[in-house]
Amino acid sequence: MTKEIKEMNITEALFEVQQALPMFQKNANGYGYKYTTLAEILDVVLPICGKFGLFVTCENDTNIKDGTVTVKTVFYKGNEKREGYTVILPIDLQVKNKAQHIGSLITYGRRYSLCASLSIADTDDDAILAGSNLLSIASNQYKELNDLMQTYAKAKNGNVETVVDWVKKITNKKDLSKLTQDEFMSVVNRINQELDK
Repeated sequence: MTKEIKEMNITEALFEVQQALPMFQKNANGYGYKYTTLAEILDVVLPICGKFGLFVTCENDTNIKDGTVTVKTVFYKGNEKREGYTVILPIDLQVKNKAQHIGSLITYGRRYSLCASLSIADTDDDAILAGSNLLSIASNQYKELNDLMQTYAKAKNGNVETVVDWVKKITNKKDLSKLTQDEFMSVVNRINQELDK
Protein backbone atom coordinates (compact mmCIF):
# COMPACT_ATOMS: atom_id res chain seq x y z
CA MET A 1 0.00 0.00 0.00
CA THR A 2 1.64 3.21 -1.17
CA LYS A 3 -0.88 5.83 0.02
CA GLU A 4 -2.27 6.58 3.44
CA ILE A 5 -5.85 5.31 3.75
CA LYS A 6 -7.25 8.84 4.25
CA GLU A 7 -5.63 10.00 0.99
CA MET A 8 -7.06 7.13 -1.09
CA ASN A 9 -9.94 7.84 -3.39
CA ILE A 10 -12.82 5.37 -3.57
CA THR A 11 -11.37 3.46 -6.54
CA GLU A 12 -8.03 2.98 -4.82
CA ALA A 13 -9.76 1.85 -1.62
CA LEU A 14 -11.89 -0.68 -3.51
CA PHE A 15 -8.76 -2.00 -5.21
CA GLU A 16 -7.12 -2.53 -1.81
CA VAL A 17 -10.25 -4.28 -0.52
CA GLN A 18 -10.20 -6.67 -3.48
CA GLN A 19 -6.54 -7.45 -2.82
CA ALA A 20 -7.21 -8.12 0.87
CA LEU A 21 -10.22 -10.40 0.39
CA PRO A 22 -9.62 -14.11 0.98
CA MET A 23 -11.08 -16.97 -1.02
CA PHE A 24 -14.48 -17.91 0.36
CA GLN A 25 -15.45 -21.44 1.31
CA LYS A 26 -18.71 -22.66 -0.19
CA ASN A 27 -20.57 -23.96 2.83
CA ALA A 28 -24.28 -23.80 1.99
CA ASN A 29 -26.26 -25.85 -0.50
CA GLY A 30 -28.54 -24.38 -3.17
CA TYR A 31 -30.42 -26.08 -5.95
CA GLY A 32 -27.59 -28.19 -7.32
CA TYR A 33 -24.75 -25.87 -6.31
CA LYS A 34 -22.83 -24.71 -3.23
CA TYR A 35 -22.41 -21.11 -2.14
CA THR A 36 -21.27 -18.89 0.73
CA THR A 37 -24.03 -17.27 2.79
CA LEU A 38 -24.50 -13.50 2.83
CA ALA A 39 -23.84 -13.37 6.57
CA GLU A 40 -20.46 -15.08 6.18
CA ILE A 41 -19.49 -12.84 3.27
CA LEU A 42 -20.44 -9.72 5.27
CA ASP A 43 -18.47 -10.97 8.31
CA VAL A 44 -15.34 -10.85 6.14
CA VAL A 45 -16.09 -7.96 3.74
CA LEU A 46 -17.33 -5.29 6.17
CA PRO A 47 -14.23 -5.19 8.43
CA ILE A 48 -11.91 -5.09 5.40
CA CYS A 49 -13.96 -2.29 3.79
CA GLY A 50 -13.93 -0.42 7.11
CA LYS A 51 -10.13 -0.75 7.30
CA PHE A 52 -9.90 1.18 4.02
CA GLY A 53 -12.49 3.80 5.01
CA LEU A 54 -15.37 2.37 2.99
CA PHE A 55 -18.98 2.23 4.11
CA VAL A 56 -21.01 -0.45 2.31
CA THR A 57 -24.78 -0.50 2.04
CA CYS A 58 -27.45 -1.98 -0.14
CA GLU A 59 -30.36 -0.26 -1.86
CA ASN A 60 -33.38 -2.25 -2.91
CA ASP A 61 -36.69 -1.50 -4.55
CA THR A 62 -39.66 -3.84 -4.76
CA ASN A 63 -42.04 -3.10 -7.62
CA ILE A 64 -45.08 -5.38 -7.52
CA LYS A 65 -46.56 -3.67 -10.60
CA ASP A 66 -43.51 -4.55 -12.73
CA GLY A 67 -42.98 -7.80 -10.83
CA THR A 68 -39.36 -7.11 -9.94
CA VAL A 69 -37.01 -6.63 -7.03
CA THR A 70 -33.97 -4.45 -7.77
CA VAL A 71 -30.94 -4.71 -5.49
CA LYS A 72 -27.74 -2.65 -5.72
CA THR A 73 -24.58 -2.48 -3.58
CA VAL A 74 -23.35 1.05 -2.89
CA PHE A 75 -19.93 2.07 -1.52
CA TYR A 76 -19.13 5.39 0.19
CA LYS A 77 -15.77 6.89 1.11
CA GLY A 78 -15.94 10.43 2.44
CA ASN A 79 -17.96 12.42 -0.09
CA GLU A 80 -17.45 9.84 -2.87
CA LYS A 81 -20.11 7.33 -3.86
CA ARG A 82 -19.68 4.28 -6.11
CA GLU A 83 -22.61 2.18 -7.21
CA GLY A 84 -21.87 -1.49 -7.55
CA TYR A 85 -23.57 -4.21 -9.55
CA THR A 86 -27.36 -3.97 -9.90
CA VAL A 87 -29.41 -7.15 -9.82
CA ILE A 88 -33.01 -7.23 -11.08
CA LEU A 89 -34.95 -10.30 -10.00
CA PRO A 90 -38.43 -11.37 -11.09
CA ILE A 91 -41.07 -11.82 -8.41
CA ASP A 92 -43.13 -14.99 -8.64
CA LEU A 93 -46.60 -13.53 -8.16
CA GLN A 94 -48.09 -17.02 -7.78
CA VAL A 95 -46.43 -17.81 -4.43
CA LYS A 96 -48.65 -17.73 -1.37
CA ASN A 97 -46.19 -16.09 1.02
CA LYS A 98 -45.04 -13.10 -1.02
CA ALA A 99 -43.31 -11.38 1.90
CA GLN A 100 -41.04 -14.38 2.52
CA HIS A 101 -40.44 -14.79 -1.23
CA ILE A 102 -39.49 -11.12 -1.65
CA GLY A 103 -37.26 -11.28 1.45
CA SER A 104 -35.45 -14.27 -0.05
CA LEU A 105 -35.00 -12.41 -3.35
CA ILE A 106 -33.55 -9.39 -1.53
CA THR A 107 -31.09 -11.57 0.40
CA TYR A 108 -30.08 -13.37 -2.80
CA GLY A 109 -29.75 -10.04 -4.64
CA ARG A 110 -27.63 -8.53 -1.86
CA ARG A 111 -25.23 -11.48 -1.92
CA TYR A 112 -25.02 -11.60 -5.71
CA SER A 113 -24.63 -7.81 -6.05
CA LEU A 114 -21.93 -7.60 -3.39
CA CYS A 115 -19.99 -10.54 -4.83
CA ALA A 116 -20.20 -9.14 -8.37
CA SER A 117 -19.23 -5.63 -7.21
CA LEU A 118 -16.08 -6.91 -5.47
CA SER A 119 -15.30 -9.72 -7.96
CA ILE A 120 -15.88 -12.41 -5.34
CA ALA A 121 -16.40 -15.83 -6.90
CA ASP A 122 -18.22 -17.78 -4.21
CA THR A 123 -20.48 -19.99 -6.31
CA ASP A 124 -20.43 -22.24 -9.31
CA ASP A 125 -22.13 -19.72 -11.61
CA ASP A 126 -22.79 -22.30 -14.33
CA ALA A 127 -24.69 -24.41 -11.82
CA ILE A 128 -26.72 -21.40 -10.75
CA LEU A 129 -27.62 -20.53 -14.31
CA ALA A 130 -28.52 -24.14 -15.05
CA GLY A 131 -30.45 -24.79 -11.87
CA SER A 132 -32.18 -21.56 -10.97
CA ASN A 133 -34.56 -19.15 -12.65
CA LEU A 134 -33.67 -16.29 -10.32
CA LEU A 135 -31.48 -14.71 -12.98
CA SER A 136 -34.12 -14.73 -15.72
CA ILE A 137 -35.30 -11.39 -17.01
CA ALA A 138 -38.56 -9.92 -15.76
CA SER A 139 -41.54 -9.17 -17.99
CA ASN A 140 -40.77 -5.44 -18.10
CA GLN A 141 -37.22 -6.22 -19.27
CA TYR A 142 -38.60 -8.47 -22.00
CA LYS A 143 -40.85 -5.59 -23.12
CA GLU A 144 -37.85 -3.24 -23.02
CA LEU A 145 -35.90 -5.64 -25.23
CA ASN A 146 -38.77 -5.89 -27.72
CA ASP A 147 -39.08 -2.10 -27.86
CA LEU A 148 -35.33 -1.78 -28.40
CA MET A 149 -35.37 -4.37 -31.19
CA GLN A 150 -38.18 -2.45 -32.92
CA THR A 151 -36.25 0.81 -32.57
CA TYR A 152 -33.15 -0.87 -34.01
CA ALA A 153 -35.12 -2.31 -36.94
CA LYS A 154 -36.57 1.13 -37.79
CA ALA A 155 -33.17 2.83 -37.48
CA LYS A 156 -31.52 0.30 -39.79
CA ASN A 157 -34.43 0.15 -42.25
CA GLY A 158 -34.90 -3.52 -41.52
CA ASN A 159 -37.71 -5.65 -40.21
CA VAL A 160 -38.20 -6.71 -36.62
CA GLU A 161 -38.18 -10.44 -37.42
CA THR A 162 -34.63 -10.17 -38.80
CA VAL A 163 -33.50 -8.38 -35.64
CA VAL A 164 -35.19 -10.98 -33.41
CA ASP A 165 -33.48 -13.78 -35.37
CA TRP A 166 -30.13 -11.97 -35.00
CA VAL A 167 -30.60 -11.62 -31.21
CA LYS A 168 -31.61 -15.29 -30.93
CA LYS A 169 -28.47 -16.23 -32.84
CA ILE A 170 -26.05 -14.16 -30.74
CA THR A 171 -27.63 -15.34 -27.46
CA ASN A 172 -28.18 -18.92 -28.61
CA LYS A 173 -31.74 -18.73 -27.20
CA LYS A 174 -34.92 -19.73 -29.00
CA ASP A 175 -37.10 -17.94 -26.43
CA LEU A 176 -35.84 -14.43 -25.62
CA SER A 177 -38.08 -14.23 -22.55
CA LYS A 178 -35.74 -16.83 -21.02
CA LEU A 179 -32.63 -14.64 -21.25
CA THR A 180 -30.56 -14.36 -18.08
CA GLN A 181 -29.83 -10.93 -16.60
CA ASP A 182 -26.29 -11.04 -18.01
CA GLU A 183 -27.50 -12.03 -21.49
CA PHE A 184 -30.12 -9.26 -21.38
CA MET A 185 -27.54 -6.62 -20.42
CA SER A 186 -25.13 -7.87 -23.08
CA VAL A 187 -27.79 -7.73 -25.83
CA VAL A 188 -29.06 -4.29 -24.76
CA ASN A 189 -25.49 -2.95 -24.73
CA ARG A 190 -24.74 -4.47 -28.12
CA ILE A 191 -27.90 -3.07 -29.75
CA ASN A 192 -27.21 0.37 -28.25
CA GLN A 193 -23.64 0.26 -29.59
CA GLU A 194 -24.99 -0.63 -33.04
CA LEU A 195 -27.48 2.26 -32.82
CA ASP A 196 -24.65 4.67 -31.95
CA LYS A 197 -22.70 3.76 -35.13
